[in-house]
Amino acid sequence: MMGPCDASSLEASLRPPDRRGQVSVSGGRRLGVAAWGAEDAPIVVFLHGAGMSGRLGFGVDRLSAHGVQLIAVDRPGVGQSDHDPGKTLTTVAADIDAALSTLDRPVLGAVGFSMGAPFALALLAAGIVPSLALVAPQDDLAHPDVRPHVSEDVGNLVDAVAEDPDRFEDTFAAMIDAAEMRALILETSSPEDRSVYEHPVFATALSEALDDGFRNGSAGYARDLRVALSPWPMDFGAMDRPVTIWCGAYDTSPVHSPDCGETLAARCPNGRVRLVVDGGSALLWTHSDDILADLLAQR
Repeated sequence: MMGPCDASSLEASLRPPDRRGQVSVSGGRRLGVAAWGAEDAPIVVFLHGAGMSGRLGFGVDRLSAHGVQLIAVDRPGVGQSDHDPGKTLTTVAADIDAALSTLDRPVLGAVGFSMGAPFALALLAAGIVPSLALVAPQDDLAHPDVRPHVSEDVGNLVDAVAEDPDRFEDTFAAMIDAAEMRALILETSSPEDRSVYEHPVFATALSEALDDGFRNGSAGYARDLRVALSPWPMDFGAMDRPVTIWCGAYDTSPVHSPDCGETLAARCPNGRVRLVVDGGSALLWTHSDDILADLLAQR
């Protein structure tokens, strides 16, 4: 079981970004970038979860001990990033690469949380990062090896994307907002995870990140969902860099890896699973130091 949340430690690990701004990328679009830690330190890239902007970091009180800074880039249409109606895994990887190039610091790895997982894998496939930690990851739910493990409701979403992706995207853009996303997160979380998500300190940080993520409407999230539920195009066999998949035994999210990352890890030549018996979908925050230490040891 996860221990009780300590308000002071949560406040330290969830503090607002030390720096926040925008950078320009192709087509004149702007991307929102949030940063924690020393500006001259090497970078760990953070790929945020569904509907959240990058302002919700993790483990930021441990960055100095690890000698890194944490950089989160809002995906197009989310947070402070302009919308890109043609957004794909490949275009997001190129956008993040462009944003990182403005910082001119070594990139040591990336952490993809929940829906951030496929976008993190796209960074690895493009050679932008040398290693990954995928935490409570959304899986390639349309993959034939994964689909048998998927719930009927999620399978219906996958089918809807395959049948008419434009209609699916438009439908979700019209039906969800920050408040409904927060309710969905809590509704699909285990009691152990809700004890973290409903802690007053975390609840405030999560609400702020979701409000910020939906600040320009729902189109960015809806496009992310369409992309994440479509077949992932990466050549897994060519991605021979370390990929660690962190899953929590208390994770009950229906869109996270339904087999605790085993199938996903098997597709990665250098993949492995870390099952945390006292963690859930919130393990990004309850086990931040372990995740960072393990990622940096894989260099």
